[in-house]
Amino acid sequence: MYIIDVRNNKQKSDTIMEKKKFDKDKIYRYTDVSGFTFHPKNREIDQRNVKQFKQMMLNGEYDTEKSVITVDYATKQIYDGQHRIEAYKQAQKEGYNQEIRVMYIEAPETLEAQRKLINDLNNGKHWNINDRIHSFIDDDNDLRKLEKFCLSHPRLYKEKKNGKNKGERTAFMRRGAAVITGDPTYYKRTLYDGTFRPSKEDWADAENVYNEVMGILKATRLDNQSDIPALEGIINGWYSIHNDTKLSKKINALPNKVKTLYEFMDPDTMDVRHTTSKEQWRDRFKAAVENAYKVYA
Repeated sequence: MYIIDVRNNKQKSDTIMEKKKFDKDKIYRYTDVSGFTFHPKNREIDQRNVKQFKQMMLNGEYDTEKSVITVDYATKQIYDGQHRIEAYKQAQKEGYNQEIRVMYIEAPETLEAQRKLINDLNNGKHWNINDRIHSFIDDDNDLRKLEKFCLSHPRLYKEKKNGKNKGERTAFMRRGAAVITGDPTYYKRTLYDGTFRPSKEDWADAENVYNEVMGILKATRLDNQSDIPALEGIINGWYSIHNDTKLSKKINALPNKVKTLYEFMDPDTMDVRHTTSKEQWRDRFKAAVENAYKVYA
């Protein structure tokens, strides 16, 4: 592997550089990127992005002079540019022979600070909420607990049906967060910034909320659909009813409580048209509660 000092245009082997402190003012060029590794708290590799970069490289559309990969000098972990590195490796196999430009940094020691640096470097670079969650999730935090909750409840995960990863499950984290908190303003923000921390009461009641929502899907016959785009709105709308003191008293006054309420959620009598609106689903459920209470009060 060779490095070129862009300012002086001198080559020197990276074995020499390994013994010296890197220069923050230099851009280094590589044709062998095998020594660089992905940081575990960076976003997961999206093969669509990789393919796009690869095609740009092979078609001569990738401007190497304007693209710089950011790498920690001590660990050789990539902080910004992992999709470009992966694309570069694939493009090389098809004859691409340009150099890739690398800038070294001295990354902080703590994982929390490293995570913040990764997010700062990638701010505005098309990270979606799942990328952010992947960055913030740890073995002992509420995001991991949320993921486990989702993966153990069928409507809260997607399972790959075929291919080499058949059976692999992907959690619908927002749906799970809706079951646990019922507050989209809260969970959208906290999933994005890594501060998702529901109360003990929220976690304790999550199973009840989930089971009640499953009963609603059966009563409304929406459970016949393999996926329900309105599900998050349904969950949030029901959560509002579930935690409304006055409405809960009326539900508990029914002969079989929520099971009796399901009888008033038949699609022939209740509007079940598609909508993602929490408010519209809440109004529909509230009407069902009032109708049931009038009959049995």
